[in-house]
Amino acid sequence: MKRKADIFLIVVFVLFITCPYLLAHRDREGRISDMENRTLAAYPSIQWGEGRRYNDYILDFENWLNDNLRGRTLMMEVNATLQYALFDRIVKSDALRGQEKWLFVNDDDMIREYQRLNLFSKESLEQYAENIQGIADYLRENGIAFYYFQCYSKEEIYPEMYAPGIIQVGGKTSRADQIVGILQEKTDISQILVKEDLLAHKDEGIYYQFVDSLHWNEKGSFYGYQILRINCMTISLRYRFCRKRIFW
Repeated sequence: MKRKADIFLIVVFVLFITCPYLLAHRDREGRISDMENRTLAAYPSIQWGEGRRYNDYILDFENWLNDNLRGRTLMMEVNATLQYALFDRIVKSDALRGQEKWLFVNDDDMIREYQRLNLFSKESLEQYAENIQGIADYLRENGIAFYYFQCYSKEEIYPEMYAPGIIQVGGKTSRADQIVGILQEKTDISQILVKEDLLAHKDEGIYYQFVDSLHWNEKGSFYGYQILRINCMTISLRYRFCRKRIFW
């Protein structure tokens, strides 16, 4: 009986250490993590070139396995949720605690941007508009459509949930608003304006509250995609109609 129990434990142990490897993703180029906004580690190659050692492969293998476990994103969400909801413990070291347990990015530049203390100068904005117009003109000459889509940070859509004691001392206009305004004023670029739509849906929860301190959640990504798709279709149809009128 004891022998059978030992065999059972050995089998269970082997399954525990091999299943993560057998079920892991094996993309050679590396997948994109929407939550972390980075490229995950690619499947390591067993090649011993100049300067490459066995320990390098082991490190690459560990990084790949950590990044590509099945259900990794779900486990990260569950862990962050339980740690914060039950123990008031923030998993990320770069998170800033806001109102009602909302988390934001704890970065000096991001905080100054929220306070409107690092707005672009007029010269910088005009140079930016000129550069973007140059890109758009080049693409247009080569038959490629160009659309400008300005993203907005979580504190732009949920300023009322930002960390208490940090005030927008420089006004209400953000750097993103500055860019949208200068492109409307100085260029003929087709912009996909998304801010008002995001504000209209903010009560539905379109950014992660505390699982992620920066990005859209699935619902926010869906609305962003819908806005992008509808606007691109509208602009494309308008462009085709104008071309037909000119031809006629």
